[in-house]
Amino acid sequence: PKMASAPTGEGYRFHHLCGRRAKISNRSRTAERTQSRGEFNNAVVITSQPLRDHEALQVKIDSKVPTWTGSVLIGATSTPPGNFTFPPSISGLASAWVCNGECVWRNGEKILNSYGHQRLAFLSEGDTVGIVRRGSCLHFLVNGKDLGVAEMHLPFGRVYGIIDIYGQCTKVTIVEPPAGPSDAQVAGLASASVSAVGDMPRFHRRCGNLVEVGEDGRTALRKNCLGEFNHGVVLTDRVLRPSELFEVEIVKMVDKWAGSIEIGVTTHSPEDLDFPSTMTNLHTGTWIMSGTGVMHNGDTIKENYGRSLDTLKKGERVGVMRKDNGNLLFFINGRELGVAAMDLPREVYAVVDLYGQCAEVRIMQAETSGGNAGSYRQENVVAG
Repeated sequence: PKMASAPTGEGYRFHHLCGRRAKISNRSRTAERTQSRGEFNNAVVITSQPLRDHEALQVKIDSKVPTWTGSVLIGATSTPPGNFTFPPSISGLASAWVCNGECVWRNGEKILNSYGHQRLAFLSEGDTVGIVRRGSCLHFLVNGKDLGVAEMHLPFGRVYGIIDIYGQCTKVTIVEPPAGPSDAQVAGLASASVSAVGDMPRFHRRCGNLVEVGEDGRTALRKNCLGEFNHGVVLTDRVLRPSELFEVEIVKMVDKWAGSIEIGVTTHSPEDLDFPSTMTNLHTGTWIMSGTGVMHNGDTIKENYGRSLDTLKKGERVGVMRKDNGNLLFFINGRELGVAAMDLPREVYAVVDLYGQCAEVRIMQAETSGGNAGSYRQENVVAG
């Protein structure tokens, strides 16, 4: 039977399903490799619970042997425990993100070298290694120190922690969370807290036919912008948090076409959306500011809502926010335009349509806002 997820703050547990040389004990907190002096692999374990936002999974190295080379590996997989096929080692595993020595691997391909400048093989008994999800970003930890962003485009769905008790490492124990509120609880209580730079929403790689998303996920460009005016729809890689301002700066304009940038929110995820040529053609789960008006599922619900987006120039900014009370707000150059719609669903993605004259945008670093909707940090701000 499936094990129920532990409530936030109660810590993680290893699933009873595991590699053939792994043994789970200590109320599912400890995992060890049996016959560790004669076998160096086949001791992969997985958590029963998916990684919770801002709540680290950390394990302490309980014992090591000098017999082998290599040591503990840690990562995450989108495959749930019941469907997971336990490999001899998680190095090179598909549907997984793995920290292996100083490198980070995604689906068997190396994506980062010299990550964190910390060799996991050099860790000693008593040291800890960990992993934490922060929105769409994945971070690894050593002795509680965050080594930085390892992956910026984690899927929105569940991912589970995986530990490979490999080589010299023979036994690990999950570190219980400290007494008091967890990081996730603190983040939830601090309604005006600033989103971490690595945790800001990024553009999803799955996007409109003519969109090119930058390496860091912060820029989106409509290719062949002088020959094509549409097929430039792009969504964020995660849902917006309550009262989180999502804002973009116009980086490139062209002196051709009618119309320009459109922005809004949608209940459709980037993984599932059949991308339309323009978001105003989408007739379900979508609220868009286009020109001076606001549209819901292709129908205009507000006219003369604010300054026309068609008049924006390079360097100007436009933003959107779903308040915690379900109200939808739009912003131009940091100025709130008022309530555009009410009673929005809780989970919505931000969407930008690089339409007409608007050819490229960049996401601005933003923060959540409890009562002051215009409160945010800015980069390269243009006065408005």
